[in-house]
Amino acid sequence: MSYEVTGRQPLAPSACVVSPELAAVQSLMPISAEDRQALRESIERDGIREPLRGYWDKAADGKRVFRVLSGLNRLEIARELNLATVPVEAVETDDREAFAIDENRARRQLTLDDKRRLAAWILERHPEKSDRQVSEQAGIDHKTAGKIRQVLEGRAEIPHAGKVREALKGRGEIPHVAKRTDSKGRKQAASKPAKPPNASGWPSVSAALVAIRRALPTLTKADKKAARKELERLIQDCDL
Repeated sequence: MSYEVTGRQPLAPSACVVSPELAAVQSLMPISAEDRQALRESIERDGIREPLRGYWDKAADGKRVFRVLSGLNRLEIARELNLATVPVEAVETDDREAFAIDENRARRQLTLDDKRRLAAWILERHPEKSDRQVSEQAGIDHKTAGKIRQVLEGRAEIPHAGKVREALKGRGEIPHVAKRTDSKGRKQAASKPAKPPNASGWPSVSAALVAIRRALPTLTKADKKAARKELERLIQDCDL
């Protein structure tokens, strides 16, 4: 996920609030009690080494606030420990939601079911995204992302999708999207059109030879002689 750091500074924890983008996905990427305790002990011992990332905005009362996209657990622990300041980085990115997901998923030990539920959440909000885009964001294989899409679209029984269905119990359904957007912003057909019956290439040549072989017993000697000449000419013309 590309982004640009536009500023760094220490900031009072009271000036930081969770962003709506992070609030929407934080529960999908839970931190274990053990990892949180280890993080708390690290901050208590060494302070916050990795800055909180987010953007500046105005609160309802008009005051300037820093909306956190990455680092909510560090912010909460800083408040628990009564730290005077926390390091922050203001960033600019085209997709704050995707940035929040990428930053926080990288810091979690998510189970496969956690990743499946994250992929389902992304698809529910953005069914137009390609399976590869969803797989990259959620940290799963693109084939798994495709199965999750099929489950959410309510399609017929899908082979080997039992574990996916179990992980997605209670999720809503999504509409089928005819065109999806790839990582470069290009709109692509959701599925490739079925190929027409092969009317060229070796299969067609083979079929023609079979038909000739079947017809040979019905030909007269004169017809066979004419057919031989025609086939010889055809072979020469085709440089076989």
